[in-house]
Amino acid sequence: MLGIIATLITQSSSAGLAATLKALYAQAINFEQAAALVIGMDVGTTATALMATIGGTTNAQRTGLSHVIYNLFTALGALLLITPYTLLWEAIAPGHLIHNAQIGLVGFHALFNILGVVIVLPFTSQFAHLVERLVPVRGPAYLQGLDQALLTQPGLALTAVQANVGTEMITLLAHVNAIIGEPGTGKLADLARLQEALDKTHAYVDQIHLGSGQGADLERLVTIIHTLDHMQRLHERCEEEEDRANTVRTSVKLAAEREMLITSINEIIADIDAGRWIQSASAAEKTATMIYELGKPYRASIMARIASGEIGVPEGTARLQAIRWLMRVSKHIARITQHYAEAVLAAGK
Repeated sequence: MLGIIATLITQSSSAGLAATLKALYAQAINFEQAAALVIGMDVGTTATALMATIGGTTNAQRTGLSHVIYNLFTALGALLLITPYTLLWEAIAPGHLIHNAQIGLVGFHALFNILGVVIVLPFTSQFAHLVERLVPVRGPAYLQGLDQALLTQPGLALTAVQANVGTEMITLLAHVNAIIGEPGTGKLADLARLQEALDKTHAYVDQIHLGSGQGADLERLVTIIHTLDHMQRLHERCEEEEDRANTVRTSVKLAAEREMLITSINEIIADIDAGRWIQSASAAEKTATMIYELGKPYRASIMARIASGEIGVPEGTARLQAIRWLMRVSKHIARITQHYAEAVLAAGK
């Protein structure tokens, strides 16, 4: 407890460690007390992490809490290590711990921190799930990373935007599959909330200001803006032209094109999840080209059937709008994946 209090007052575990070593040199405390103080100072450093999360995003709060939980875990283990550690010293070098207490103390501090990492590292995934349950997401998940504090570091802000855009993109692609009748990977999105997320992402991007000499970041910013622009257009296709999507879903004549788009979206989502950005862009462009090529004779056939009176103008117009919707959607998806892949490549520079 004294170690925790000392760190809270000084806001520096290094200063506390130096003071502990001085007290140890002066024989004001023994080695076991010094070790306990060091453990308390390690726990005390978590106060800074907690204060830094105030007003932060969910991910920031999760990071701060994970720091606290991890340090408490290592502190508990370290308390149990004090006696075995001193006994080991006495067994290997009797009497040397008293004369080399400062080396022993620094070694103890390093030992319990290293052991903590070694023990926790294999369970990183489980540890992350625990923290996620303790700090649940509030609001749309794709807005959690847009922290205003990151704007002082444009590269970090762009990385946060890029991650959010990726989540929004998958949400939008799954929605497209849902409205054209794919029950497996299709999942209807709340388009109003998604629109709000896109607007907020745009607003956040507008606040990213790049200076001279940031060519790669500028390239990434431009490609992200292009990606968001086509995502907005795709969102409009889904929101304002749902009747055309319904025609695509029910039309027997458009079954091949529909299945082609569904398969392509499934491949794109799988490629994105696996980090195969270039492959996702290539698959999307190939599908868009094939749908366009198949659509041209279909449109000519519909117009001929309208002219001959085989089908009425309203029905023919609905079919023409449906194939036009498929063409536009596939083209927007191709542009979205292309620009996003370029953003990922620019980040690598």
